[in-house]
Amino acid sequence: MNFELSDGQKGLKDAISSFYERELPPAFESALDEGNEFPHELYKKIADGGFFGIPYPAQYGGSDGDMMDVVTITEQLASSSYNAALMYLVPVVFAGMFILANGTEEQKAEYLPRLIDGELKFAFAMTEPGAGPDPKSMKTAAVEHDDHYAI
Repeated sequence: MNFELSDGQKGLKDAISSFYERELPPAFESALDEGNEFPHELYKKIADGGFFGIPYPAQYGGSDGDMMDVVTITEQLASSSYNAALMYLVPVVFAGMFILANGTEEQKAEYLPRLIDGELKFAFAMTEPGAGPDPKSMKTAAVEHDDHYAI
């Protein structure tokens, strides 16, 4: 696999660098820790910049990008802010990519445009008593019962 950035990815890298220089001052991480609040304004700016839509098909409002684009964005955000990188990765990879790969056409049409626009926020949590965040130690399972699942 070729890991060289294309001209488009180099431009994307520059755009993200400009974005974080403007929007993620050096005190951003400590301000998040002290404020203990989700940075809704920054989330909206990421959406307004079109970054959430990069890896999704144009039919859902995306830019027809790929995972190398996602990696490029994440790497640039993480160089300034771990939290900003996670704020990008969770909706794009842990939510949107699952919907794109496994959702019905109706689910894709409903959720992906709203993710791309920043209207929806997705979360990712993984813990349980006795296991903490170690997925190999978790015992919780979803068991199918007729027309529903029991956790």
